[in-house]
Amino acid sequence: MSVLEAVSRRDLVLDSFPPEVRSDSAVQSLACVVERLLDAKALGERLDASVALARWMSAGGQMPGTKQLPVAGGRSRLDGLVWLLEGNAELRAAMHAAMGQIVGEMRSVELFAEAGLQPHGGLGSEAIRRVTQWILPAARRESDLGGLIARLYPNSKAIERLLDVPDDVFERLVRALCPVNDVLVWATQRADLRQAFQLLAVHVAGIGLSPGMRERSFPNAIENSPYYQLQQATAELVRGNG
Repeated sequence: MSVLEAVSRRDLVLDSFPPEVRSDSAVQSLACVVERLLDAKALGERLDASVALARWMSAGGQMPGTKQLPVAGGRSRLDGLVWLLEGNAELRAAMHAAMGQIVGEMRSVELFAEAGLQPHGGLGSEAIRRVTQWILPAARRESDLGGLIARLYPNSKAIERLLDVPDDVFERLVRALCPVNDVLVWATQRADLRQAFQLLAVHVAGIGLSPGMRERSFPNAIENSPYYQLQQATAELVRGNG
């Protein structure tokens, strides 16, 4: 029987901290969020717990029980989470399993290819589209990675906090949370990235090969157009990396 089977996920987190700080609200809330994430049975539950974990990290303040580490004044919550997972192999493996399920179930074509692509309509149709989207925002699929990103970073302040994380700390956090070297886990994301790459090439080629652009840019055969060649080269590249 593994440690995770012998004790609750909550106790596994609490036992990683000195006894005198286990009742601290930051430690208790972390244990609760981690337990929610690791015990989640469905994608929606895992996503909610992941957002809660991100909010816990960004709540500010120091991580109790880490002042003995070689960081002046103790560790931030983000640093504390990295410290916790790096020092507990069983907990890290469980986190990898939970995050691996999220990565495998999320779809990212829209995020990589369609976000920011503008429709071909004129100014009037674009204005109508934006007003309609503001009044009746399109429902996102639960598995849409763009929706999760919007929940994790809902405003400029949240984005700035992410950008302020040192590169080395960010890399350690990713490795502590996700199975970065598991090819099977990332298969869906790789496939979606290939699809998104092709969609972008088709979109750019469509703009470049439109009648107005053809008249202004090149009078020769379509196959000599750089826009057409871009789409063809992209398709070949994707096939070679399939």
